[in-house]
Amino acid sequence: MRLSTIRYIVKVAETGSFTRAAAELFVSQPALSQSIQRFEQDIGMPVFVREKGQLRLTEAGRIMVEEGRGMLDDEKRTYARLEALKDRKPHTVRIGAAPTYQRYYLTDTLARLQTLFPNIHIHILEGFSHGMSRMVENGEMEVALAVEPFSDRVIAEPIAQEEIFLAVPPGSALIEKFPRQPDSGSAYPVADLRICRDEPFIMYPEDRRIQRIVVSETQRAGFAPRGAITGYSTEAANAMAFQGIGLAFVPAVTAMLCAPANRPVYYRLREGGLFRTLGLISLDNPELKAFEAALARLLREKNPTEWVK
Repeated sequence: MRLSTIRYIVKVAETGSFTRAAAELFVSQPALSQSIQRFEQDIGMPVFVREKGQLRLTEAGRIMVEEGRGMLDDEKRTYARLEALKDRKPHTVRIGAAPTYQRYYLTDTLARLQTLFPNIHIHILEGFSHGMSRMVENGEMEVALAVEPFSDRVIAEPIAQEEIFLAVPPGSALIEKFPRQPDSGSAYPVADLRICRDEPFIMYPEDRRIQRIVVSETQRAGFAPRGAITGYSTEAANAMAFQGIGLAFVPAVTAMLCAPANRPVYYRLREGGLFRTLGLISLDNPELKAFEAALARLLREKNPTEWVK
């Protein structure tokens, strides 16, 4: 059974004429007739009969037309998909992440993503949660690693619960005042922020979500923090804490990425730890669902319990 023969049978049925069908298909009428005759011989029954000068489909002919049209539609879809594959260009996916998350999460994840999705070009953009959430909403990037709170306009896939630490200069007198006993389930004692009232703090701009934690936790301890310096990155704040400029609130990933020789002293902010949710945010894009699901799975494989040794 050849698709060309099926095409001939369907066209003859539609036009009611071998001659018109041959003309519309740009083949000779004898070639079309012979192809249909050979098919009738193969199946052992006629497809068309002529009655009173008109062509009529037999029962076998009706079956062939009904099934044949589906076969021809399948042929069109197959060729369309092949053409699309031939003309497909690499799709660019823009992934946003803060510098610390890029270093910790993305450096070894991207190679695995490229293996899974060779036709996707990944473009990494640097930013922080508030700005990146807005960029995702506006279509300026497809996905981003961001921390809560999440906008109602994005889809947030939880990746990890990230702990926030208080970074204290190594020579600070607070070290003698803070408890030495590690908190339950942790290697770190809990800082008593109430005795930090007169200490300088490394601050962040108001649009940084970690600044909200600085304000809320110091308010919870009964005071407003006194800013020593305002910076933007948690890595810079961590380094300034080590240099004795002030106390800093830093996420665990920043602490983990800091060289041991340059680390300040870390304390938990509450018993049981103070955590926030790190998520992969995006819009509802059906074309990227498989990519985003794979990215989320690979990111979750990074074990946050091993962030700080």
